[in-house]
Order: sequence, then structure tokens, then C-alpha cells
Amino acid sequence: GDSTNGTGTDINGSINTTDNGTINISGNSTDGTGVIVDPNGSINTSGNGSTNISGDSTNGTGTDINGSINTTDNGTINISGNSTDGTGVIVDPNGSINTSGNGSTNISGDSTNGTGTDINGSINTTDNGTINISGNSTDGTGVVVDPNGSINTSGDGSTNISGDSTNGTGTDINGSINTTDNGTINISG
Repeated sequence: GDSTNGTGTDINGSINTTDNGTINISGNSTDGTGVIVDPNGSINTSGNGSTNISGDSTNGTGTDINGSINTTDNGTINISGNSTDGTGVIVDPNGSINTSGNGSTNISGDSTNGTGTDINGSINTTDNGTINISGNSTDGTGVVVDPNGSINTSGDGSTNISGDSTNGTGTDINGSINTTDNGTINISG
């Protein structure tokens, strides 16, 4: 989807990918959000399925996750967002990203003047699931975990957080990070 002042692509229902299927979702906006997953929206990937979400905005948010993203059974979800003056990828308070059962979720946000990746919702990894969170910014913060944000890893799950900034903070943890039951979290900035 493409828009000048509104949202490029708006997901307000459920999208399900399984059995080696692939779904590609992209959106572009100049002054609005590239791709948004609304609170009623859910994206579910399993059974070696692959889902790719890519949002781009000049003055707004690249990709906004305000619904649920669920990955399991060797499924893979790739979430990317890019913005010049806004946030590359944001996970809002209603947003949840859940990865388990050898599933893999990759989140990558990039911004010139804003935050690369902003976690203000919940990230949950368990049962050998893997989540990779990266963010890059020139003048802002690479990755920020806001006060409402929580990252929970358990059951041999693995979470990797990597933030990079030229003139700002690489990784800023202002929320909760919880690891249990052989879970692993790696944080770099």
C-alpha cells in the first residue's frame, strides 16, 4: 500500500501463513505510517511458513505493531521499518510478539533523526524460539525499551538486542527484561 498523508498498509484482521507458505506485506507513507497492525490485527506464522513485513515513512513511523505477531513450528517472521524523521519500528503497548517452537522473529528498525526500534509492548520468547531485535539511528537512539515495554525469555528461548547510533544512544533499556528456564538474552549497544 502507498499513501501520502495516511497509512500505507493497515492490518485489522488475521493473516495466517503455514506449510511452507510465504506472505509479503509492505507499505509506504510520506507523512503517516508505512505499515500498521491494529489491536484487532494478528499475524500468525507456523509450519515452515515465512512472513515479511516492511514499512517505510518519511515523517512518520515505518512499521507500527499494535496487534499480535505469533511465530511457531519453524516459522519465520521478518519485521523491518525505516523512517527519516520518525521511528523505524515500534511495538505499541497493545502490541505483542510471541515466538516459540523453533520459530524465529527478526525485528529491524532504522531511522535518521528518530529511534530505530522502540519496544513499548511485550516480546515473549520460549520453547527454543529466537528473537533478534536490532535498531540503527544517526541522531537518535538505536533500540529503546520503554517503561511499558517488557522482554521475557524462557524455555531455552533466545533473545538478542543490538542497537547502534552515530550521535545518540545505541541501546536504552527503560523497561523490564526477564530471563528464566535456560533462556538467554544478549544485549549490545
